Amino acid sequence: MRFPLACLIVLLHTGVNCGPENFIWYFPNIICAPIVQLAVPSFFFISGYLFFIGKNQFGLAEYKTAMRKKAKSLLMPYLIWNIVAYLSSVALSYYTTRSMGDVMPWELHRIFWANGDGIVTTSYLGYQYPALVSPAAGVLWFMRDLMVMMVCSIVAYRVVKLLKWWLFLVLFILNAFKIGIPFPGFSLAAVSFFYMGAFFSIHDIDVFAWLKKVWQKCAYLVWPILYVTQMLLKSFDIKIGNWFNLICLIGGIVFVFVVAYDLADKHDKTILKIRKWGETSFFIYTFANTLFIWAINKEPSYLLDSIPYIGPTLCYLFQFTIRIAESVAVYYLMKRYSPRLLSILIGRRI
Repeated sequence: MRFPLACLIVLLHTGVNCGPENFIWYFPNIICAPIVQLAVPSFFFISGYLFFIGKNQFGLAEYKTAMRKKAKSLLMPYLIWNIVAYLSSVALSYYTTRSMGDVMPWELHRIFWANGDGIVTTSYLGYQYPALVSPAAGVLWFMRDLMVMMVCSIVAYRVVKLLKWWLFLVLFILNAFKIGIPFPGFSLAAVSFFYMGAFFSIHDIDVFAWLKKVWQKCAYLVWPILYVTQMLLKSFDIKIGNWFNLICLIGGIVFVFVVAYDLADKHDKTILKIRKWGETSFFIYTFANTLFIWAINKEPSYLLDSIPYIGPTLCYLFQFTIRIAESVAVYYLMKRYSPRLLSILIGRRI
């Protein structure tokens, strides 16, 4: 699951330089949109499930042990990649404008937490909250929110334990009425899907066995219907309520898990290769959207984009595939020649 989901993150951040007059515009904006939106919630769900798995109790001692582990696997690479992103932006700004840019080195809040206001949403209760706001390394908002969920886990554990299945109703209400927390780090996606995943491990439910028993037969039918519905609604620019988006995301995550479960026992060469590439997923997530990768691919992308008629299509496909290929190649080169540095960059995952 990890490698395909990491590729979806890259696809999510791959755009086109054209409008609806070119058919390739419909790929990121209509056709792929309902698919790529599954990546982040799926990662939150998996992270919540794995965080509590095997823990029959979760007291202060277990909490301290978990926080020490996550300081190495999440906090350290989070700080490093944000520093890399900030220094890269300073270098680019100095090269183009002979200035350091609009973020100063002492503005640590903007570098490591929230660089600007981001995307602000208005709740049905009348207040505003940040739906998405990023640190210096834009894609790392996921890691920031994930760490916040884990820091809150000692309290959330008891809430999830107490609510039982009512948790899903509470989360549905929060999403349906856009009742978000007005502070960066508490996105509704993180709160909803991290604790959905946590629910299953906290209540000692094997999520794969449960999905196979309850949803396997209908998963291959329900989500494709939801996908087509979403695609048609987007095509006609019909506004979709948050409640429907949540249903589509849950249906999509169920579909992802059922497919992964069905493929787990297969020994097809392609599946085995994809499973092996799973170790590169964290590096793809952090490296594929860096300014370094952008600078390398800038000129080839412009050249392809300038080709009449098919240019935007070639550019779109090139930007998506080349960033994954470059990330995988750099990962294995570093694994061979500088494994210690790679281990630090990916949170000691090797």
